[in-house]
Amino acid sequence: MLAQTARSSWPWRVWLKEGSEVIEEDFKDAVLDAELIGAAQCVEHNEIAAYGTVREFAKFLGETEDASFLEKNLLRNARSI
Repeated sequence: MLAQTARSSWPWRVWLKEGSEVIEEDFKDAVLDAELIGAAQCVEHNEIAAYGTVREFAKFLGETEDASFLEKNLLRNARSI
């Protein structure tokens, strides 16, 4: 299934790595919170772009079930921002 490849999210791995590094810094709580929120928003934007791209590939390949699955995820991620 084409949609299976969309589930492994490299932005999340990057966010976890960077988040771990940020947590080790000696920031005030509000600065730390803002940094982590900003990083999470970057992940969401990357996921939205990825879902949109893969959805269009699925449509082009005639994979309508996969395109529908990706569209639902795209809309869910867009609402979460």
